[in-house]
Amino acid sequence: MVRLLLSYIEDVGLRAFDHLKHLVLNIGPRGATTKGEKEAATYIERILRASGLAVWTQEFPSLSSLSYSYILIYLLCIVGIGLCFLNITIGPVIIITTYAFYILEHIFLFPIITQLLSLSLGSRSKNIVGLLKSDEVPRIKVVFIAHYDTAKASSIFRPEKVKNLRSIAKSCFASFTLLTVLAVINVFIEAYALSILIVFAAIPIYIDLYELIERELRHNYVVGANDNASGIAVLLALAEYLGRSKPIDSEIWFVATGAKEVNMLGIINFVEKYRDILSSAHIINFDSLGKGELYYIICEGLLKKHCLGEGALKEAADKVGREIGIRSQEYQLLPTDTSILLKNGYEALTLMGLGEHGIPVDYHWYTDTLMDIKINNLRKAIEFAVAIVDELRTISEVRY
Repeated sequence: MVRLLLSYIEDVGLRAFDHLKHLVLNIGPRGATTKGEKEAATYIERILRASGLAVWTQEFPSLSSLSYSYILIYLLCIVGIGLCFLNITIGPVIIITTYAFYILEHIFLFPIITQLLSLSLGSRSKNIVGLLKSDEVPRIKVVFIAHYDTAKASSIFRPEKVKNLRSIAKSCFASFTLLTVLAVINVFIEAYALSILIVFAAIPIYIDLYELIERELRHNYVVGANDNASGIAVLLALAEYLGRSKPIDSEIWFVATGAKEVNMLGIINFVEKYRDILSSAHIINFDSLGKGELYYIICEGLLKKHCLGEGALKEAADKVGREIGIRSQEYQLLPTDTSILLKNGYEALTLMGLGEHGIPVDYHWYTDTLMDIKINNLRKAIEFAVAIVDELRTISEVRY
């Protein structure tokens, strides 16, 4: 397979923009488990089938928003605070337990509360999987991923406030940690002053709880032109192109994940079922690449960092990045699907567009529309992906 010629880049880039417009204008917001997400899934499945891929879906339970998990954790924590204030022994135990669940959900990306709530109270989301195999024995295995659901807006994502998102997340974590330390002390030392400290230590938690409740009561899902119709558009245009060109001795997967905005449930379920595939694959995630400057992300995570190690994918990305003008970068914000993959030890990176303060443009806000979408970003992302496949084949031939 040869790299895309300039004319093909133009055509495939415009085709990607057509997909993006369909998702934004004809379908609109695509919140997890909603009608919009289901319509998007149907469209994605149809395009992948028309591209000549073997296609199937993977359903799983999901909530419609990640807010509910944290609302439950925070409310139980506040119950514990109240019981501490009343000198009831179970109070510190509740605080410590909720902190453990918070750490699992937020830091270690093991969303047990989200999964339990999804099983008991949720609806259904799905992943759409397409497979393109050559007639020859595959020498390389590449997995392209993009999520197709959209987030619900929140006041913390207002353009004038979103730059403070890292500080807000860190202060909430610090508050919960301090609160838990005080709760442990309270198990052994019952003092009124200590109870007062516990009440005030939780102020960032009260604020975050208010923001989450307000989000569910007042805000709607965004149309997500950048996050992440742009990623899905590139995935689909890439599938159409590679479906025609039939890559030699390569096995290429196309995975559109649902419910990414609900603690990455889509990719978590995909990993659980396809560990054997992922363990020998090179994985590229397309996320929010329609606006800002394109980077390939080699490390990501706000409070716990996950990085791509040295290997064929890193080598290929570095070379291709130099050739077409895409630099590497670290991403310090909320996790992406790649965070789950890196946490599990797989070889993965994210291709993403970043704006001011290293944050995706129009992040989780109503301004995330077609305005300012850069078709050239879509073209460049496709060129990067095809060139990566070529380079991985070259690397495998040398090492073989």
